[in-house]
Amino acid sequence: MPAIQWIATELDPRKMIAIPTRDAVLALLLAHLSASPPHRAAPDGTVTVWVSEHPSLEAVGGIVRVDDGPRGPLGIARIGRTSFVAYQLDDQGLRELPVEVDLDDGALRVRRTAR
Repeated sequence: MPAIQWIATELDPRKMIAIPTRDAVLALLLAHLSASPPHRAAPDGTVTVWVSEHPSLEAVGGIVRVDDGPRGPLGIARIGRTSFVAYQLDDQGLRELPVEVDLDDGALRVRRTAR
């Protein structure tokens, strides 16, 4: 079995993501699926996602697709015990987005960027 290859995330080179996990996030974003449950972005573009609503995010390597409406889906992956990455699709492919993790309430706050 080949070893899993890892790459540094764009926003924090100290964080690593497995290439198969990143590829799975891309596949989820490209798929013609309904994202569930829908999330609403705050006026500043921040989308709040609760880990408890997405069982796949409870384990390292878990991924989920969420939608905040007309801005399109986000792909979120758990890459460590308390580390997550989020992506959106743009004209160049995957764009990593900042994720703030609130361990007290299990919330991930993802700041959307302009398309």
